[in-house]
Amino acid sequence: MLNERGNMTNIEKVVPDCNHHRMSVWLERPEVGVPTRKGERGRHPTRERVIGENPVEVWKLAEELPEDAWDNIFLRDSERKEIWCDMACLRIHQVRDGLPGPESWLIIRKDENGKKKYQFSNASPDTKMNRLAEMLAAATG
Repeated sequence: MLNERGNMTNIEKVVPDCNHHRMSVWLERPEVGVPTRKGERGRHPTRERVIGENPVEVWKLAEELPEDAWDNIFLRDSERKEIWCDMACLRIHQVRDGLPGPESWLIIRKDENGKKKYQFSNASPDTKMNRLAEMLAAATG
């Protein structure tokens, strides 16, 4: 979730009508600049745009991850059993108004039933995966 300043809170909770899997991200911060004018007519461009590579949708990125990118992580205890999941964490730049946003974590969770869930976190780059899992379990219940 975004706070009033437009910054992310620690972890975004996924709700059924949220479409995080449709969001686009860059793995590396792309180059941004004002493009040169094409031709002799028309106004000179003034708005910054991404120059070069296009972002990738989160679901597609998750599908292309190699098997060794996933770690089996303990999330929490429940009344019936312990809850474990496969989790992958990547540092990414979200697309914000067509430009790269601040660097953040993309947390991809694959449950036992194969369903994937996607969350974003603004935790620091040196945060360990176990800590991200704790934050995830606290945020999603």
